[in-house]
Amino acid sequence: QTGSLEENLKPNLEQLQTELKVLRDQFELMKSQHNKEIKLLMNELDEEKRIRLTLEMEIQRMKKHMSK
Repeated sequence: QTGSLEENLKPNLEQLQTELKVLRDQFELMKSQHNKEIKLLMNELDEEKRIRLTLEMEIQRMKKHMSK
């Protein structure tokens, strides 16, 4: 009887291992996409900072001209 129990558990174990592998693969894919999105956002943020700095410098320059 224990033999038949082991036979019943074996496919279930293989099924779980397959499911685990699929989930791990999906997780890695999501992690990779998440990292790409973070890099893109960081680049956008850097660009926005650069633009803001340029604008601030331009404003300061204009203020100096107006005060003369």
